[in-house]
Amino acid sequence: MPKIKDLNQLHTIDVVDVCEELDIPFKMNTEEAIAFMSAAYHEAAHMVACCACRGASVGGVHVYADKKSIGAGLFDGAALAQDEDHFVTLAGYAMEELLADDGGPPKYADADFRDGHRRGYEWVLDEARAFVREHERLIVHSAHGILLLANKQGSLTDGPELQRLVRWVRGQVRPFQSRERVKTSA
Repeated sequence: MPKIKDLNQLHTIDVVDVCEELDIPFKMNTEEAIAFMSAAYHEAAHMVACCACRGASVGGVHVYADKKSIGAGLFDGAALAQDEDHFVTLAGYAMEELLADDGGPPKYADADFRDGHRRGYEWVLDEARAFVREHERLIVHSAHGILLLANKQGSLTDGPELQRLVRWVRGQVRPFQSRERVKTSA
């Protein structure tokens, strides 16, 4: 897979380009390809939301590329205040909500909702929804970057490629206004 020299190229790459580059039409049927790309968008939403949190670090993103795990992924972020942690968790839920075409709740993000939606932090879901709507294109482009920069197993872990993508995202994302960080820094 060719390396992306300038990450700004991600603004011109669409899902068809990514699928062709990864040979998805030959490896997956339509339903599997949709689940795979949905997982990439979901994990990218977590990553972009984490990049919006000042002082947070991104340790890795994984979108499973094997058929038995299609539609699953992992995100690793750290150094988050409590509301930021809920925000990053709910960003994946909000992205799936945005992508759902039936108007119902997301089918595969119930764990994110359970983990992120907490008493006293109800406002965070609204923040995550607004953030995802505002940054939808950046999330999609970041997902494409994750897939194109990841290894064959679908893993993009702490290293120069991930850090390059994180810097690129941070240069374009609106910072999340943590209420918790304001309390601790005052």
